[in-house]
Formats: sequence, C-alpha cells, structure tokens
Amino acid sequence: MFPDLSRDKPRGALGWAIDGPLIVASVVVGAWLPINIDIIANQIFPRDIDVWIGVLTMLVVLEGARRAVRLAGLIAMHARMAQPIRVVKYDDAHMTDVIAQHRKIIATMSGTDTDAYVAATREHLPASAEAYRNLYSRRFGGVRAAG
Repeated sequence: MFPDLSRDKPRGALGWAIDGPLIVASVVVGAWLPINIDIIANQIFPRDIDVWIGVLTMLVVLEGARRAVRLAGLIAMHARMAQPIRVVKYDDAHMTDVIAQHRKIIATMSGTDTDAYVAATREHLPASAEAYRNLYSRRFGGVRAAG
C-alpha cells in the first residue's frame, strides 16, 4: 500500500487513524487463509467469520488498488513535468555526439556481441547525464530538485 507521505508531510493522527486499521486488516486477511486452511477446505458452507474476512479482503484490495492508481498518476504527472527539461535542444556539438552514440548503439543491437552493446551504452550514458545536469543548472539556476 502506498500512503500519502512525503518528507515534509508527516502522517499525523488522521493518517494513522486511516492507515493503522488498514495495516491491521492487511495482516489479518493475509494470515487468515494459512491459519484456517484446514477448516476452510473441509467445509461445504462458509462460516460467518469467513464471509466477513472475505469482505474485509475486498476492502483492503480495493484500497490498495486505489492507492496504486494514485501512485501511477503521480508518476505520470512528474514524468510530464520532467519531459520538457529533456526535450530542450542541447547545443549542436553535444547533439552530434549523441546522434553518433545512438547510431553506434543501434548498430551493436543488430549484431550478437553483447559486450559491444554494453560498451556503447555505457559510453553514451555519462555524457548524456552530464549534459542534462548542465542544462538543468542553466535553466533553473543550479537549484536542485527536492527528492
């Protein structure tokens, strides 16, 4: 489960009031089947407690899915925010190097030499990361992103 937490936003009393029971419920539904497997397997009709544990399981799964979808949305939003930084045109000398490196990576992909592919990729990554950091510093004045 993905709680709504960050470094500058502590969980607080309300967060624990919501997440505490969900944590306990997750432990209960996760342990219920292994502990009661013999009883459950030998019954024709479920006991009332088994039905209630099934309902609790559905609630925990739905809440986990809701939080996972929210997390996926947050990841997509931050990717959209970071994308404009990546697509800003680098200077021509760097772009010439990047294009040559990409062509070398593509050429090694058509062969069977894994070592050549790894070497070409490793040659490309540090230069690209350094150019990205320089561009970020020029664009945002050297201010580092929180994280």
